[in-house]
Amino acid sequence: MLLSILAAAAAAGAIYGLAIEPRRVERTFLRIVVSGLPRSVRLLAVGDLHLREGSRMTLQKLREAAEWSIAHGATAAVLLGDLIERDDEVEAVARGLAASLAPLHAMYVSGNHELDRSSRVHWPLKRNDGSLIRGALAGQGIECLDDRSVDLGGVLLHGIPWQGWRVGHDRSAVGPARPLPTVLVTHSPDHVGPLDGAEVVLALCGHTHGGQIRIPGLAAWWTPVIRRLDALAGPQVVAGVRTYVTRGLSATFPIRIAARPEVVLVDLAPRSGGGAPPGATVLEIPS
Repeated sequence: MLLSILAAAAAAGAIYGLAIEPRRVERTFLRIVVSGLPRSVRLLAVGDLHLREGSRMTLQKLREAAEWSIAHGATAAVLLGDLIERDDEVEAVARGLAASLAPLHAMYVSGNHELDRSSRVHWPLKRNDGSLIRGALAGQGIECLDDRSVDLGGVLLHGIPWQGWRVGHDRSAVGPARPLPTVLVTHSPDHVGPLDGAEVVLALCGHTHGGQIRIPGLAAWWTPVIRRLDALAGPQVVAGVRTYVTRGLSATFPIRIAARPEVVLVDLAPRSGGGAPPGATVLEIPS
């Protein structure tokens, strides 16, 4: 009898984790108050897509997120690494990404799935060809932010690519001579840190999947970070930098329990209050 109950519970959990929770995308509205900004800057942030050629459901969720963000003032989208599973499918994946994100200014930072096979910091389980991936994405107008800065109209977006199984980074800020508030985008919270000469007002990252499978009362089964974080997802301070760790939209094995997929509309605003999309989870980080 007990075995039958346990088997039924396991089956119900598997059905929920595979068929129900992955479809329950949480929409988060994250406002960061940055004094001195002439106007608000809004962008869509999405992590951990793990796309394959047949990832229709994930692309549909991404398209819905893009339409939602555009309706609420976003002009750009940044993908926080681990866009793709297999480099031999990158042409189809790049076309799907471009169609899903248009007309947003689409950018990305490389995660462990996008690095060169020969790189000393490659992810040993995914030996993809980084140059092939970068070329296909660039061909669809999706801009790589690795070690680059982009001015979004008063705010710099600066990308730090995957740094391997280590804490921190050895990069410096790149951008215009005038100082601008900077948003650091990277794949893992392990690689968040200050940028020399830059005012980093926020770091955006993913990689943790929010734990992906969270059984109440038990620790997450999968926590691919070295740093001790306040939480596996959400707002926190990492290495002295205000950081948001998103749970991402999918995974290599797209099962989720108590770690709903998430998309984030980031609002960099000169003042607090107002303008939040109805139905979104609203978070505000003061200056």
